[in-house]
Amino acid sequence: MFSYFAVQDNGALLSPRQSLKCSRALGRLWAAGLVSVLLAFACPPIALSDINGDSATAADELPDELRSGQARFHLLTGDPFAAFALNPQPESRQQKLLQAQALIDMGLYRRARNELESLADSGTEISAAAGLELIRLALRTDDLEQARRWLDRFLPRLQGENRQEALFHQAELLRKESDLAAAAATLKDMGNNTWTGLGYFNLAADYARADTSSSRPLVALRVATSTAGKENSAASLDLVDRANLGGGLLALRAEDYRKAINFLSRVRLDSYQAPLALYLHGLAELKQQNVRGALQSWHRARKFPLAFAGAAEAYIAMGQAYDEAGSSSQAADAFLTANAVFEKEQAVLQEIKAQVQKDGSHQALLNAAGTEDVEWFLADSQTVTAPRLAWLVRFLEDAEAQRAVQRLAELERMDRRLRQKQAEFDVLRSSVAARVDAAESFSAQGGIRRVTAEVESLAERLAALKQSKARPGTTEVERQLQESRARVEALAEKAGSVPSRLSSTLDQVEVARRSLDSQLQRIAALRTRSEAVLDDLILGFIAEQVTTLEHLADRSEQEIARLYEYMAVSRLRSDRARESSQ
Repeated sequence: MFSYFAVQDNGALLSPRQSLKCSRALGRLWAAGLVSVLLAFACPPIALSDINGDSATAADELPDELRSGQARFHLLTGDPFAAFALNPQPESRQQKLLQAQALIDMGLYRRARNELESLADSGTEISAAAGLELIRLALRTDDLEQARRWLDRFLPRLQGENRQEALFHQAELLRKESDLAAAAATLKDMGNNTWTGLGYFNLAADYARADTSSSRPLVALRVATSTAGKENSAASLDLVDRANLGGGLLALRAEDYRKAINFLSRVRLDSYQAPLALYLHGLAELKQQNVRGALQSWHRARKFPLAFAGAAEAYIAMGQAYDEAGSSSQAADAFLTANAVFEKEQAVLQEIKAQVQKDGSHQALLNAAGTEDVEWFLADSQTVTAPRLAWLVRFLEDAEAQRAVQRLAELERMDRRLRQKQAEFDVLRSSVAARVDAAESFSAQGGIRRVTAEVESLAERLAALKQSKARPGTTEVERQLQESRARVEALAEKAGSVPSRLSSTLDQVEVARRSLDSQLQRIAALRTRSEAVLDDLILGFIAEQVTTLEHLADRSEQEIARLYEYMAVSRLRSDRARESSQ
């Protein structure tokens, strides 16, 4: 094709103006042809690391501050794998700290400990934060002695909220050693925050177990509410509700009913502890001979799902209160209502049980919440008033159940991520295979030799042009031809190895793809085992709750039978008395 620019269609040599146009056109066309060939066949082999374009490559293009912010987001939302992928080879100390936190969440404790110890010994501003992570890691692995050593070393260097957390951990270690006085002294030096409130809440539980009097635990609970109440966070508000509930229960056991009412009336009505607080509040009111106030509290408690503690007890308490007040008909109506509710809830639990047995606990959790996230119970906006959802929330109060759900959620995230990589591998494999075919076809057709021959032919025609008569522009054409010949030679050297290099890359892709398939199979097996564990936990919980509801239903039925018998006997006596008077 290049010969067109050397001679006209009739074989005559080019004119000077045509020769100059030949020089310019040849440069443009040759550059375009060379680039296209290089793009198609002379590109370097594709590295397998390119498949991480959504994490490693994209993360490399982000500023360090934004990358660190994304990593913190993934850690806070429970996705340590994504956080680790953002910093596979961290450079700054802050990135190394985030990587260590991701390693802890992934369960790689030894590797995380080594990284944190290195940061802690660096003597920089990040060393104190690394020390706090070492304290958390030691407590997480129940290495209390190591946690104490880390606390002694890093506590003087911590400031702000980190120091408050470290002081809380120190008080907890003293409390576990039954040194309650030292634990209280540590908490006394802390500020007004949730950590202090939580410390006093735990201390009150120890006081309640150790003392026969309720004075010390009640004082500790009051301090817990006053310190935690200074913050307006969800955690602090929940802690205040729990402390008030605990104070009310202690005061009720101590028969200090006014104090119990004072504590229980402070529990927020939109909190999870509200139905139990209302039930206990009704008991305290009843002890104060305020039947009307007791019935009002229990009536409000009955508006909550039966799965919540205190709601079922309120149904029984209302019937008993009417009975003690001498209103047998209202008592019978209350027990009838309770019996119907108990039987209805048993049916709800049996439905959940059937779904777990049929579809597995994972699907039961998702269907109950109406979401695709198995950890839906962590969402603040999730309503829990539906009966099925309320029972599952009650189930997830247990720490073992939460760990089982978390394991299943992590396996699901890993499965989704690997399947995404699987799709990327398929695209990469198709692309590399197409390049291999194109390179082999180009080599088989002698593409480089053909281009070289045409360049040589063009050079010979240019030489003939120079011998016949020197014309303007021929020198420039000759220079470009020399450059083109050098480029073709270099391209020939590269093109010869392209097919083998691409084939090697394709083999690597195939090996990685098979490894990925194997990992997906392992994750599928782990998911099956994890879901089986969760199934057993849910079914055991359902069996326990069904048994409880059956006992409550039996009790309400017995009360109904007793009341009907009492009303029948009372009516019979009334009729006989009326007859005898006549």
